[in-house]
Amino acid sequence: MIKKTICLAMALTLCACLCACGAPAPITGSQFQERVVSLGYTTSDITDQYVEDIGYPKVQRCIGFASYPLHFEFLEMADGDFAGEFFSISKDMVDGFNETEGAKPATDIDKEDYQKYVITTGGMKYVIVRVDTTVLYAYCEEIDDLSLTQFNKAIKAVGY
Repeated sequence: MIKKTICLAMALTLCACLCACGAPAPITGSQFQERVVSLGYTTSDITDQYVEDIGYPKVQRCIGFASYPLHFEFLEMADGDFAGEFFSISKDMVDGFNETEGAKPATDIDKEDYQKYVITTGGMKYVIVRVDTTVLYAYCEEIDDLSLTQFNKAIKAVGY
């Protein structure tokens, strides 16, 4: 009986740990910028691209960089609902680009304040992540070992 109780307690502790550790903590645009600049990338504030050109007034800030073959955009939104909508629009857009490719996502997580979609298709790798009111939209235009190593290193540095 004691062994069963100990095993149950250990299993519940492990489950709680895994559930709590699943979603990363949200970061700010400034933190995103610091992290990718530390890797040698030059960032730009591209908020106007979303607010004025596309008409998304709920985008409060967008910091991005493009260094072939990598492309990253980090968006801070006015609220979590719009961040979720933007995530879904971005995911649908990526799926639309590649619907004939037949690729399956490597990761497709959909929780209340955390969503993540990772897919390699059409010769590119895409990572879209929403954490609370922020969204990371990133892709790598080459899927060779060197490019993917650089891409994954930048994703890891961001923490998403």
